[in-house]
Amino acid sequence: MKKSTLLGGAFMAALMCAPGHVQAEEIPSASKTVYDFSGWSNRGMLELFAKAADEGRQFPTKEEFEEAGIYLDLEFARSHVRYNPIIEQSAESNLISTVFPTRRIWMNLPTGSGKGTGGYPTAEFNSDVYSMWNFTHIFGSWNHGFMQAPGSWIDAAHRNGTYMYSGIEFFDAAAAGDVAAYNSFVRFMNTKNPDGTFKYVDAILNCLLFLGQDGINYNFEAGMPTGLVDVHAALYKRAKEIGFDSFHIGTYTINSSLSSYNSSYLLGSQEKGKVSDAFLNYSGGDFAYFSAANSITEAKKIFGTAEDVYQGVWIVNMDRAWPGMNQTNTKEMNMVLWGEHAVSRFFQFNVGTSVMNAQENYQILQDRTTGGGNRNVLNRPSIAQRGHYFQVMVNEVSKQMATFAGFASMAPERSAIQGSLPFNSNFTLGNGDIYFYKGKKTHGSWYNMGAQDYVPTYRWLLTKKGDMATASSDVDVRFTHEEAYIGGSSIRIKGATDGSDLIIYKTNLEVAGNVKATVAIKTGKTGASNLSLILQKEDGSWVEAPYGETSGSTWEEKTLAVSGLGSGDVIKHIGVRIAGSDEDSKIYLGQIKLEDGSLTETPAPIDADAFVAEVKEETAKTLSLKLNWAVDDNGYTTEFKERGMVYNDEVNVDHFELFLKNGAEGKAFEVGRTSTWHAFIGNIDLTKYEDPYVGVRSVSVDLNSVSPIVWMQIDRYSDPSALPELKQDLYASCYMDPTSDGLKAAYTNRWIEEVKTTGATEDLDYTRTEPAGGYDDENGPAEGNTNYVMSEEGFTVTQGQTVNVHIRGHRGTDDIQYCLFKGWIDWDLDRTFDSEGDELVWSLGKVNHGAADDAKGKTREQFVTEGADFTLNVPADAVPGETRLRFVACDAWFAGGLNPTGGFNKGYALDIPVKVVGTNTPREPKPSYLDTRDSGEADSPLSGVEDIVISGNSSTMNFYPAVATDVVNFTDVEKAWIYGVNGQMIKFIGDATVPATVSELPAGVYVVKMQNGQIIRSGKLIKK
Repeated sequence: MKKSTLLGGAFMAALMCAPGHVQAEEIPSASKTVYDFSGWSNRGMLELFAKAADEGRQFPTKEEFEEAGIYLDLEFARSHVRYNPIIEQSAESNLISTVFPTRRIWMNLPTGSGKGTGGYPTAEFNSDVYSMWNFTHIFGSWNHGFMQAPGSWIDAAHRNGTYMYSGIEFFDAAAAGDVAAYNSFVRFMNTKNPDGTFKYVDAILNCLLFLGQDGINYNFEAGMPTGLVDVHAALYKRAKEIGFDSFHIGTYTINSSLSSYNSSYLLGSQEKGKVSDAFLNYSGGDFAYFSAANSITEAKKIFGTAEDVYQGVWIVNMDRAWPGMNQTNTKEMNMVLWGEHAVSRFFQFNVGTSVMNAQENYQILQDRTTGGGNRNVLNRPSIAQRGHYFQVMVNEVSKQMATFAGFASMAPERSAIQGSLPFNSNFTLGNGDIYFYKGKKTHGSWYNMGAQDYVPTYRWLLTKKGDMATASSDVDVRFTHEEAYIGGSSIRIKGATDGSDLIIYKTNLEVAGNVKATVAIKTGKTGASNLSLILQKEDGSWVEAPYGETSGSTWEEKTLAVSGLGSGDVIKHIGVRIAGSDEDSKIYLGQIKLEDGSLTETPAPIDADAFVAEVKEETAKTLSLKLNWAVDDNGYTTEFKERGMVYNDEVNVDHFELFLKNGAEGKAFEVGRTSTWHAFIGNIDLTKYEDPYVGVRSVSVDLNSVSPIVWMQIDRYSDPSALPELKQDLYASCYMDPTSDGLKAAYTNRWIEEVKTTGATEDLDYTRTEPAGGYDDENGPAEGNTNYVMSEEGFTVTQGQTVNVHIRGHRGTDDIQYCLFKGWIDWDLDRTFDSEGDELVWSLGKVNHGAADDAKGKTREQFVTEGADFTLNVPADAVPGETRLRFVACDAWFAGGLNPTGGFNKGYALDIPVKVVGTNTPREPKPSYLDTRDSGEADSPLSGVEDIVISGNSSTMNFYPAVATDVVNFTDVEKAWIYGVNGQMIKFIGDATVPATVSELPAGVYVVKMQNGQIIRSGKLIKK
């Protein structure tokens, strides 16, 4: 598949999250992609920066980026968050004093899901929100090429003190042609200027600094990096000269140990200096722990330290030689975990009964990986090599990593929360099924890691009251997306305790005045909150600020008096104390903010001329926008401005807030926050925003001062009759994840051929002899094909009836027998599928095997030859009416997508209408978190600052003829780009005021992106 993110998957995922959401078609003239990175070749980017260097510039011009076809997505691969140094580590300051005090963990994993696409902002809630930064020194970005990691992920990493590689150059010995590609790359990198210096050294560093990324990463299984020693040494030397202190090179090698033979090209030498972070490979699929001590010794011979040497392991499972890596002579060795190439094993192996449950389970999986299987760093299982359940079925989720000792048993915790106040966290992970502002809904489904807050330092540190050394297990603590105060998630504390402390953050925050604390919680009741804010001082004593009583069942924000802290004090830990709660107690923690009044700074305003909106999708009732902006940095002194980089903190900016309003005088609603200079706002409800205005403003590092909002009016499409109507569907959508591996096999060979019932009031005889839709090797699936099918045929059942259902899959190459299956019926007609009760009516298959039915002695192959049968027991209290039977098939090696809604992996989904009849008293829908969320319209965050308005100017933007032979003409268009349907840019038109020649283009269908002023729209061109 092309290196682009399809709109369809992101759009449908946004609609899946709640009953009553609807699915829409793309506007016929809309672009097919949200992001296009087909023009982002590693060498192409370096050539752009090398050309600039040759001409005396540190970075390319806007026009050069436009001509290369990467300008519209450029900002989405940039980070403006400077790397945050971590608090100094030592045996005395670390929580677990027995670990090596500065051991490092390198997580060489993908960002998000999908090669070249994963991790970018979307409307897809059920996405990878990695939150293990508190034990991660370096993150790998293995699914992206050099210079193309998502800026939003880099922001989250830098905020939490983690370095982020820009992507990877991959030379896998198992892949045909990789040795030749490796040799070609070595020759390329060794290209020299006439003066003998390496041509691409400055280009690489300038490009990384321009993008805000920390380094380059290699897989060198196809060859040794001996030919790159001098280049790498020159890169490190030059980085030091220009103050690029976060620069890193990661080298994945076939060597499992460091020796006098290979150390010069894996690590470096006294003569040349450092040449890379040395990633020593596994041996026999496991840590080569037996050579770790010798590797440490070899590294110390050269540099006196082993801080840049890592022993690596492939995490296809987590039964690894952890004890061997934690012996007296090996626990100094750093560790690197890798797997896989398109999606991390953690996200791939995550399971759940629904997308909401899967997101909660994903955070629990990360809890157990970092803090240990008991999810309390003071109560960790012992370090063991075997018995760790990593890939599990959904009914085994309680076992997943429950025996793992956790990274906390092997490496110190990391925190970057230091310096002066203020401090704030809303415990936002970076996604949500809706966007909350002060507890109330303002917008729908979203995903943006640039909104992620500081992650908790410990996962979790729950102790007895006032005793940081003694674990408590009284209450359950976890991240949840059920509720949020601002953003999409919060911390939930549930259960009874006489007194427990939850220590959330390790800090080194200096106090300069009287501290004021703002805390937001929700208890669901009126009365005693049983909660206090606690802050530990440098001398070990605690300051407690009781929250007091809550006045209602909704979210409530209070300003708490904090006594006992004054100028010169240092806050070492931030937490909450829970006391007097009962078994039914449930506290949602949505904000902790600390201020001392010492900082008042005006943030740099948004540069109104640089605010650009691209319309990515429009229907009669929805609109999706991709936004870019910049700040006006005039008058500010910044370190790397000559290289095109301005960090947020250099211009007094902490983050940005995004707004929507209906009409120029409409009420403004906050619909997003991010630290990036870009955002994606999907599925704007045009029944609410008939005349949509989108706005952005910067928020100061003092967390109170704001800039004016820059508003842009978004013209509706000029011909409303051409906009497709929404396809009403009361059930949330189900679709094949467009980033999952093996799509071609699923599109062409995986479908359900027949479903037949016997014993029903009116039986079903459903057959299908072809896949869900078209697919070709060049362009992928036909437009709208998501491997979901809605049957026109249904069947009728009566309350209390017993029905036999026969189901059979298509037989082909790599066919549907290699899937796991489930079926659900919505018996209570609440338009959702209860995955844990009797609405789950069928389940078949085994992880890593497929559709075998051991209970009936059937192999997986029999599912596509004879089929499978199950008994459908219609509940006596099923609600009469029109309901739905949903079958989902999900690849048995990627079981995490086996849910009734959202994206499944390499599989197929089939919906069948079901009519329920009968006169029995019907059941009531089960209560859910949706019933207790705060209702009503959200507040408007008015600032009193005069706004700036950019009028819409895109309603007449167009080109003609739509079917062209020689030229196309533009109306009200300044510049344009022509793309093939596979996402590759074909032609840049820098001046669209004159006719553009297209005669050289092959006959076919193209997408034309047009820009007028600060708005971009797309249309389809047919070239004859």
